[in-house]
Amino acid sequence: MHSAGQDFEYLDLYNELRTRGELTLRFYVAYFLDPPGLTSQSTALIENARKQYNDDWIAGGVVKPCSTA
Repeated sequence: MHSAGQDFEYLDLYNELRTRGELTLRFYVAYFLDPPGLTSQSTALIENARKQYNDDWIAGGVVKPCSTA
């Protein structure tokens, strides 16, 4: 499942389901960046998600910027 615009807080839940053998979908989660602009805090959050969740079942660390149009 591709989620373009979600908080990374759900990655821990998906990982818990995987650990219990209950995860039946593969997740590719993009962080919703609102407002669109990287800060040191958001950069660290994105990088940590990419390092921690980067396999065939759960992948994080990409960004979906908020549209300002």
